[in-house]
Amino acid sequence: VDGSIAQGAGSVDTSLVTGETVPRDVKKGDDVYAGMVNLSGPLVLTVAKPAEDSLLADIVRLMEKAEQGQARYTRLADRAAKLYTPLVHSMALLAFALWWGILHTGWQHALIVSVTVLVITCPCALGLAVPVVQVLASGLLMKRGVFLKSGDALERLAAIDTVVFDKTGTLTLGQPELTGSYGNEHLKMAASLASQSAHPLSRALADGYGGPLFRVSDVKETAGKGLSGIVSVKGKKHEIRIGNAAWCGRKKGRQKSRLQSEICLAVDGEFAETFLFRDRLRTRRSFSTSAGASCARRGALRAVSSIHAMVSPAPACSCCARRARR
Repeated sequence: VDGSIAQGAGSVDTSLVTGETVPRDVKKGDDVYAGMVNLSGPLVLTVAKPAEDSLLADIVRLMEKAEQGQARYTRLADRAAKLYTPLVHSMALLAFALWWGILHTGWQHALIVSVTVLVITCPCALGLAVPVVQVLASGLLMKRGVFLKSGDALERLAAIDTVVFDKTGTLTLGQPELTGSYGNEHLKMAASLASQSAHPLSRALADGYGGPLFRVSDVKETAGKGLSGIVSVKGKKHEIRIGNAAWCGRKKGRQKSRLQSEICLAVDGEFAETFLFRDRLRTRRSFSTSAGASCARRGALRAVSSIHAMVSPAPACSCCARRARR
């Protein structure tokens, strides 16, 4: 179901709906949709739409409509078939009349001639070839993760001069991994606490360490901020936090990269480290199914003219609209 949060706060995985692998923080009053997965504490929802009217159902209906939609050449073939079919039947009838009424052959032979004319001149190729090609192409693209919004999308693709890509999950694998070098003790502390979370960045942080971890106690998750816990290092207990910069006490202006995801670490109330993550680009083989690679091979993709990073959905739509008006 679709709805809004009536009580509680936490993080939700929106990858099925938006394609973004980084969870989104939600609080009371925020909208949530069918297909999103709650990653933290319990949430009480006010239902706005039942399952059959949810955003996820709308996406499914959109895909069904795209499969049923007709391209320009398909519509042209249908119109030609409507005119051609009566002509074919008339020719078959005339052949029967000629062989039976004028040439005085048996009706059986005349019927065979009539059926032969009908089979040879029937516009099956005209009426079926174009729709079959469209259905097969759409199905093949869907298996490879490319969804068509309309029946004439493939035709319009031939006339494009600008391609706008969403980065996460399209140009990249959508699987963040830890990058950079860090102090072993700080990394071990952060990885120990991160192993207690299902957050994609936390999993990447824990996987990036790969060694034995500290035992963590009193783990608490603060919605929209991060995790906290107690670790014992050489017999001394430390309160540690991992999460966003503000919660871990990092001062403004100390962000290392605007284009990378990050998790900060605080030890005993003091900011200690910032861990950076990158999302690996798809390999040539895995990306070769996309429209971008096809355009590149044909020389249509000339250059990357602009990059817009860390943009929320609304500004991203505005950017695309400005591009379309040019």
